[in-house]
Amino acid sequence: MHPGTVHPLKPSSGACGDSLTWTLDDNGVLTVSGKLKMTDNPKKPEPKEEPVQKVEPEKKSVVPEEKKIYSILFSANGGIGSMGARRYAEGTRLELASNVFSRPGYRFVEWNTGADGNGVRYADGARITVSGDLTLYAQWQVIGESDFVEVEGMTVRGEIGGSRIFVRGRTVTIDTFWMCNHEVTQGEYETYCCYGGRRPSDEDGSGSDIPVYYTNWYDAIVYCNMRSRAEGREAVYSLNGETNPEKWQGIVSKTENGKTKYCGPTSNNAAWDKIRMNNGADGYRLPTEAEWEYAARGGKAGMRDAFAYSGANELGAVGWFEDNSGGKAHKIRTKMKNQLGIYDMSGNVWEWCWDWYATVSAGTARTGAAFATNRVERGGDWFNEKLYCAVSYRLEDEQSGRDAGDGFRLVCNTMSATGALKR
Repeated sequence: MHPGTVHPLKPSSGACGDSLTWTLDDNGVLTVSGKLKMTDNPKKPEPKEEPVQKVEPEKKSVVPEEKKIYSILFSANGGIGSMGARRYAEGTRLELASNVFSRPGYRFVEWNTGADGNGVRYADGARITVSGDLTLYAQWQVIGESDFVEVEGMTVRGEIGGSRIFVRGRTVTIDTFWMCNHEVTQGEYETYCCYGGRRPSDEDGSGSDIPVYYTNWYDAIVYCNMRSRAEGREAVYSLNGETNPEKWQGIVSKTENGKTKYCGPTSNNAAWDKIRMNNGADGYRLPTEAEWEYAARGGKAGMRDAFAYSGANELGAVGWFEDNSGGKAHKIRTKMKNQLGIYDMSGNVWEWCWDWYATVSAGTARTGAAFATNRVERGGDWFNEKLYCAVSYRLEDEQSGRDAGDGFRLVCNTMSATGALKR
C-alpha cells in the first residue's frame, strides 16, 4: 500500500473477545453488538516486597570489671603468736581462719571487729562473705571463776523423792567442786576440736554462744583434756597411761585453716571405753551423774526445794524445750538460772556424764557402775517434752552416738590452775 491510495472496504464480520461481535456491510457501515464488561477494581500487579536488610548493632568489646581485693587481718590483741594477713577477692565466701594465738592465763573466746569486744562478733571458723577490709581482734577471757560456780559438797544419805541416784540405803559423799555455769558452746568446742560427723546448722541453731551438739562421749573426753593442757591444767583422762589425746590410738584429726583439731571415734571403741579418770587432777572433766543431779537440784541448799526442773517447777522459766524452742538450740544463759547460778540444766542440750548407765543401788560407787554398755546423759534438750527435762530423768546412749541435742558441761576440782601453759 502506498500513501494516498484508497481501497474500498469489503463486507466482512467477526468477534471481539467473549462478548462483542461486529459486521461490516456493503455500504461500509460497521455494526457492533454485545456489552463491554468493565472491571470496577482492576487488579494491579502485586508490588514486589523489597528484602529487609537487618542492621546489626555495633558490637563493643566488654572488658570484665576486675574484682576488688580486700585484706583480712587477725590481731592477737594481747595474745602470743602470728597469723598473717589474708587477701581475698570481693564476694568470696570463706571460713575464717582458726585461732592459733595463745595467752597464758586466758582462753580464746571469739573474734570481734572491735578490740574492746563491742564490735561485730564472729566464732572461730565462722563463714563470711568478703565485702571490704576487715580486722578481727582475738577476745580473751581470764581463766578463773567468771564462768564457774563453786558447788559446796555434802554427804547425801538415803532416798530423795523422785531420784534414781539418791536412793534408799545409798550414801554418796560429794566433794566440793566447780561447775561451769553454761553448757560448752560451739565457739569453745571448735577452739580445740572438730566434728566427727554432722556439725551444728542454722536450722538446729548455730553460733559461738549456742551449746555445741552432735558430740559423742568420746568427743567430750578429748575436749576436756585438750582444753586442760592448753590452760596449764593437769589432764584428768588417760588412755594406756597417756594424757595427750593427740597420741591416742584411734583419735580423729582434721586440719582446718592451718590448725589441726581433734575428736573421738565414730563407733564404739573397746580401748577408749577403758579410759581412766584421775580424781586428783585439776583439769576439766565431765561431772559424775551424782554431781550432775546434785548441782541441778541446787546443791546443798537447793536439795530442800525439790523443784521438778533445775531452778523451778515451771520448765518454761528455766529451759528451752519442745513447747518454746521453735525447734532449735538457743544461746546460753538466756533463761533463769538455778539456785547455784547455773543455767540450762533442764533443756537446751543433753549433757554427757562420766558414768556408765546402770541401775543404781545402795552399793553403787559415787562415780557410778564399774562397767556397762552405754553412758549416761542428763537434762533433756530443745525438742524434748517436759518429762525428759526433769532433774530426776536419766537417759542412756551409746558413747559413740552423735545426735542432734548431744552436748556436755564441764566441771573441775579447783579453779587454781597448776603447771606451765602447754602448747
